[in-house]
Amino acid sequence: DAERTRFACGEFDVVVCRFAFHHFEHPRAVLAEMSRVCRLGGKVVVEDLIASEHPSRAAYLNHIERLRDPSHMRSLPLSELIAMFTGCRLEIEDLYFGCLTPEVETWMANAGTTSVRARRVRGLLLRDARDDLSAARPYRSNGQLHFLQRTATIIARKLRSGPKRALARL
Repeated sequence: DAERTRFACGEFDVVVCRFAFHHFEHPRAVLAEMSRVCRLGGKVVVEDLIASEHPSRAAYLNHIERLRDPSHMRSLPLSELIAMFTGCRLEIEDLYFGCLTPEVETWMANAGTTSVRARRVRGLLLRDARDDLSAARPYRSNGQLHFLQRTATIIARKLRSGPKRALARL
C-alpha cells in the first residue's frame, strides 16, 4: 500500500516514484507518504505523465488512457503536481520535461487492450489529430499512428522546518 508503508519516518535519503502516479487513486496521499519516509533534507523524486492545464483537454486524454488501460486513474497537470509537492513540505529544486512518442498499436498491445477498446482509442486519437482536443498531437510516421506523452520529473528536497518556526528565530 503506497499510501501507508511499513517504513519508519525519515528512513530514506531518497524516495523515487517513476511512471506510477497516474495509476494512484489518491496521489496526494502517496506523495505525503513518500515525504514521511524521507529524511529531513532528503530528496523526493517523481517522474510521470502530465496532462494539459486545460481541464477538458486533460479529460480527453485521460479518457483515451483509461480505455487503453483501465488501471490508469488520471495524469495530472503540472500545476497540480507542484501544489501537491508544496503541500507536502517539499521544495522543488529541479524540474525536467520530456516527451514519449509511443506507436499506438504497440502501446495498446502492451496493455492488453481489447479489440473493441482499441478501435475506440484509434477513433479518439484520429479525432484528436483532426481537432486538437488533448495536446497529444497524434501523427503518422512511416504509416504508424503515434502521439505525444508529455512527462515531468520533479526533484524536491524535504524541508527541515516550517516557515513559522523559521520566522520565530529571526
